[in-house]
Amino acid sequence: MPMKSLKTADVKNKTVIARVDLDTPLGKDSSGNIIVRDDYRLQRILPTIQWLASHKAKTVVIGHLRRPKGWDKDKSLLPVAQTMADLLKLKFIVIDEKVERLPHYDIPHVFFFAEDFRAEKSKRLLKDLNPGDIAVLENIRFYPEEEKDSEKFARELASLGEIYVNDSFATVYHANQVSIMRLATLLPHYAGFELEKETKILSQVLATPERPYLMMIGGVKLSEKLAAMSGILNHCDSVIVGGGIATLFYLAQGYEVGKSLAEKSKIVEAKDILRNYKSKIHLPVDVVVARSPEEEKSIRVTKPDEVSPEEMILDIGPETIKKYSEIIREAKTVLWSGPMGLFENKHFAHGTKALGRLFASRSQGLSFGIAGGGDTLAAIKMLGVGEDIDHLSTGGSSMLQYLSGIKLPGIEVLKD
Repeated sequence: MPMKSLKTADVKNKTVIARVDLDTPLGKDSSGNIIVRDDYRLQRILPTIQWLASHKAKTVVIGHLRRPKGWDKDKSLLPVAQTMADLLKLKFIVIDEKVERLPHYDIPHVFFFAEDFRAEKSKRLLKDLNPGDIAVLENIRFYPEEEKDSEKFARELASLGEIYVNDSFATVYHANQVSIMRLATLLPHYAGFELEKETKILSQVLATPERPYLMMIGGVKLSEKLAAMSGILNHCDSVIVGGGIATLFYLAQGYEVGKSLAEKSKIVEAKDILRNYKSKIHLPVDVVVARSPEEEKSIRVTKPDEVSPEEMILDIGPETIKKYSEIIREAKTVLWSGPMGLFENKHFAHGTKALGRLFASRSQGLSFGIAGGGDTLAAIKMLGVGEDIDHLSTGGSSMLQYLSGIKLPGIEVLKD
């Protein structure tokens, strides 16, 4: 059963709770104010928010930012809501303890509710929204109940609206979050346009990828990636490995990896993957190491089995770049998840840059290119090749799990 599309919903004059992806990178301007550094994820949810506003819905936006412990002003959604209003070209007003009445205007506004939505004043003001208005609630993870599957909290949140829309692909793999799961069971529910787009494209890759189908995997989020990697290996033809994933496989083979980042608790799992899919997995034949990222004079290229206890593996080597480039050129579908090394440091960015540029240059024609995950998208932004790639997924873990064939709970709950 497919998810119900938002286009089929009657939202006029109704209050719609929209769960979207607001987890954007933040920074500070010259005055020390916290600002959004990259509005890419906000750009992706605009079609859903704009559609709701144009169809005269009263939209209550909920989302998260990072993993706060309680009400942490450094993880407030205030700058994110401000940027959303700027992108929508709407006036922005903060509703805080000083505001007792919701101002009304002839044109829609974006209101940021800085206080607890459960307060009587907040509930009263939210009911006073005009059709077309957009209210952004404070970081949903400020509430510990959000990640405890609290039914009471879910009902309090659901009482704010009449319809629920999920447009946050990045979070649909979570099974215990109220705003992803519980709300969909309490209200008529629909999939937003970004969620629909993600699942449509990834479903095609999962079912009928053009072959050879290659996966490029790196980065350091080993726990999440290893679990999905086994599933994807059942579907793809080959995998080229870098980053912390490669280091873990070296450990599984008994190699010395020195001070390299690696989750030793995952060695058994890595051994199983190597044993079951050995013919599909390509590991680096040379690596770039150093005593630390800061010790430039200690940088050298060596074979994977010749790393000293004092060194760290920080990038793939030139021979590996050459070998991996040949494999990429033969592929017709390429999935990229995770950098090949410590790309934030120019001395260890060569692998990520070389393969990233090649990956992008072959997309939209010679192969179908998909990339996802925060570090991967950051590397793509650094290279300036985002527009060349067929599909950039906003969800790293969700993308990998979906392409491994795992049923994602936040999607399944929208299907009934």
